[in-house]
Amino acid sequence: MIRGYPAGKDADYTGAYDALASSAGFGCSSERLSYGERPIAKGSARHRDGQRRVIVCARSMGWLAGLALFACCSQAAVFAQPDVRAQIEAANRRFAAAVAAANAADLAAMYTDDAMVFPPGSDVVHGRSAVQKLWQDVIDSGVKAFSLTTTTVESSADLAHETGTFVMRDAAGGVLDRGKYVVVWKRVQSQWKLHGDIWNALPPS
Repeated sequence: MIRGYPAGKDADYTGAYDALASSAGFGCSSERLSYGERPIAKGSARHRDGQRRVIVCARSMGWLAGLALFACCSQAAVFAQPDVRAQIEAANRRFAAAVAAANAADLAAMYTDDAMVFPPGSDVVHGRSAVQKLWQDVIDSGVKAFSLTTTTVESSADLAHETGTFVMRDAAGGVLDRGKYVVVWKRVQSQWKLHGDIWNALPPS
């Protein structure tokens, strides 16, 4: 039985059949089916078999089209939407501004409560208070400017990961350190925060 059409001996499936045949791309109708060059009479066993084949094919094509659409949408969801990258780059500018202002508390506030930071040559830093102490030590070491350049951003739902490069400078503009980083961002109450942060130095240029 085709949904939306009556069942029974006298049911007329002509309209449903023609619509399905057309959507499946067949050049035949309920009035005429053919195998090769030999026409098949309407109502015959072979005619009914042809109808069933078209209906099954049309249903299969619809299922495959739906599967393809789902696959495309799922793949597209993995890549960051332009607004996600823009928000992360804006957060990086706030990060740099906090370094320039020597405000370790503002830097720590940009991390999640359970953030993990992996500074080079040091133990893993857990939690916001420890993150604040880490960045206070960096500031006290003479870092006065911190530039971040995003290379890639990919996101899915409330998580994103970013790769990029950084340069740390002293008050005179001299380069103290330059390197690369990977950050895992987590969206918390509509705001992107650093959830995992690791970096290391590049070889001297």
